[in-house]
Amino acid sequence: ATMLTPSMLITLGAFAGGAMVPVGFVWFKASRRLRAFENQLPDVLITLAAALKAGHSFKAGLQTIVDEGNPPASKEFHRVLAEARLGKPLDTGLADMSERLGSKNFDFVITAVNVVFPWSICPIVPTFTCGFDLSNFSFAIICLQYDSGCAHSRRNASSCALPLQAAR
Repeated sequence: ATMLTPSMLITLGAFAGGAMVPVGFVWFKASRRLRAFENQLPDVLITLAAALKAGHSFKAGLQTIVDEGNPPASKEFHRVLAEARLGKPLDTGLADMSERLGSKNFDFVITAVNVVFPWSICPIVPTFTCGFDLSNFSFAIICLQYDSGCAHSRRNASSCALPLQAAR
């Protein structure tokens, strides 16, 4: 039975502190990246809404964000598009991106995208030919932030989309 000497306690504390440094560093970088993404989100939504109003598909709008945006948003959307090219459904890629980032605001965006683009009706990347009014996309996102009871699932999408279009 050996007693712990003060130097042993200091060494043990240094090892424990040293083990926490990488975890703290990763946490710091992740929170900084999330903050940067949150700051870019309004510009990303404006760019996407402008691309949709110009008649581009949703996928082309995401490509515009990749081409014209800055990291981390451009890198994240580039990953979503790369996964889509490999066969992953776009809505699943966006949901995975939301989970990776941990952004509650981006969760609202994904909900709005699922309301405006019912993937089950238009499984191919929808454009104006699907019969949905895409000029209201940015308003849909704002509405969902204030009305959290509005369509959090696909089965409620039609009941939410009508008030969004009528509110113009």
